[in-house]
Amino acid sequence: MEALASAAPNVAVDFAAQFNEHQRANHLHREGLTQVLRLHEADAQAAKEYHRAEVKLTNDQHARGILQARVQHEEDIDIEKRGAIRENIRDEWMQLSDKAETVFIVNTLVLGTAFAMLVEGQLPESITLHQQVLMVAYFSALSAAICLLLVSVRFAMVLRFRVQRTIVEEMRIAIETTARQDAAFRQKECYRKCNRPKVTLPASDHPQQWRHVQSFTWQMANASNGVRAEAGGCGASGSHVGVNDEALPAFVRAPDAGSQYQDLRWLADAGYSRRHLLGCSRRSQTGSGGCCGHRNRPAPKAADAAATTAGRAGHGTSAGAGLRRSETLLSLNSKRSETSIRTDPSSRTTMSGGSDSEARQEDLTSQLPEDLEASPEDTDEVEEELDDFEREYQDLLRWRRRHDQQLQDRLNHLRENFCKPWDAMSQLLFFSGTSSLLLASCFLVFGRYGHY
Repeated sequence: MEALASAAPNVAVDFAAQFNEHQRANHLHREGLTQVLRLHEADAQAAKEYHRAEVKLTNDQHARGILQARVQHEEDIDIEKRGAIRENIRDEWMQLSDKAETVFIVNTLVLGTAFAMLVEGQLPESITLHQQVLMVAYFSALSAAICLLLVSVRFAMVLRFRVQRTIVEEMRIAIETTARQDAAFRQKECYRKCNRPKVTLPASDHPQQWRHVQSFTWQMANASNGVRAEAGGCGASGSHVGVNDEALPAFVRAPDAGSQYQDLRWLADAGYSRRHLLGCSRRSQTGSGGCCGHRNRPAPKAADAAATTAGRAGHGTSAGAGLRRSETLLSLNSKRSETSIRTDPSSRTTMSGGSDSEARQEDLTSQLPEDLEASPEDTDEVEEELDDFEREYQDLLRWRRRHDQQLQDRLNHLRENFCKPWDAMSQLLFFSGTSSLLLASCFLVFGRYGHY
């Protein structure tokens, strides 16, 4: 009996030590699971934001690539059209020049024939004595033919020189004018927008997305705006005025406020107590349904909201409750988020460590695929912006085509008023001189052989 009495304290001490070790291991295991779940949730949130930013960037780049390809295609078509128009004008003027050269050569030949008739085509002496009218008509027709052919040669020479000058000088002026118009076109704001890269901010620097991709300690700190509000209030921009970070719990402090990574005193009241463990074991042995009071305890009162938030919101028993609150805060603007924090009872319950089943249900429903879909608003903004660019660019293209049409009209005007009259007069005089020479030939034949 004495041996049993002496061994009983040792057994009790060993049992107490093993029980404490087991309780500590369970506590650390639960806290480890909680941290893993919350880290996973923060990582999923950051991955979602990064993926959303990547998809938006990809859509933007793809749309701008298509627009740039269309712009380049329009420029290629416009350049080819310009080249074709200029080649057409040049070919037409070269044909006009070749026609003038042909008229010049034929005029020279016919003029040589007229001088040969003047030298060799003498009428008989009897015609000069008896038919003076025929002699006068012959020499008049021959003289008119020579004069008309000489004037036609002069017009052909002028046309030839004018066409050459127009091709060289006017086309050079047209090319210089087009080059200046192209330079002015490329300085337009719309053209510069369509042909320059767009600076895209990463998700960590974006003014709306940077909150979603911050570190886990930052997420934990911003999940406790209720504690900061009770401690001294917070500003609209997320900066807390009048709050001493050293007086706040470690997980609520800002990331640069101290060594909160080594300060784990906030884990003191986390996990299940021995009374809760015994209560749960009794309920499981008796087969009664439901959970222990630790899981079904009601929301804390408003008087101890700050203390409950400090102990439960960031690292309480409800896994992911703090990030659910931070996700709600990040999904709204700053003013609405502050209003919802102070007025929404459901968020206050979750923030204060409410029903664990509700928090878990919220964790499950928060990962549905529809929450992970990219927002179509960014794509709509990109499409509207690119549509505006395209409309402005089409206006610029019409402006450039209008100037090209004016230049083409000017060249056509030069061709019609500067070259065509000389061509028409040269051909008309050539036709008249040839007809007069033909009439003189008829008079010569009649004077030599027709009077017998």
